[in-house]
Amino acid sequence: TTAVAAVKEVSKDIGMVFRAVGESSMVHAVDKVLQFIELKGYCTRADIQRALWRHVSSSDLDVILNTLCTGGLVDFKQQGNKVIYEVVNKNP
Repeated sequence: TTAVAAVKEVSKDIGMVFRAVGESSMVHAVDKVLQFIELKGYCTRADIQRALWRHVSSSDLDVILNTLCTGGLVDFKQQGNKVIYEVVNKNP
């Protein structure tokens, strides 16, 4: 029915809607970092810090990147002498 199709359509993006909701004091900073990496496609830590220096301290960025990588939301690879971060695509 139309209602079932509408609910399925909305539920596809429900994770995006609620990803900035949580108990961590850094939840908004985490969301800003994740959005930035998604927007860029891939970037270095320096790219993130340069863009978000008003929102995320250097030490908090280390914690956020580690958390996102450990949580499987972001992956990283060594490219020359740089570490490149990119969002893990869970729906290829």
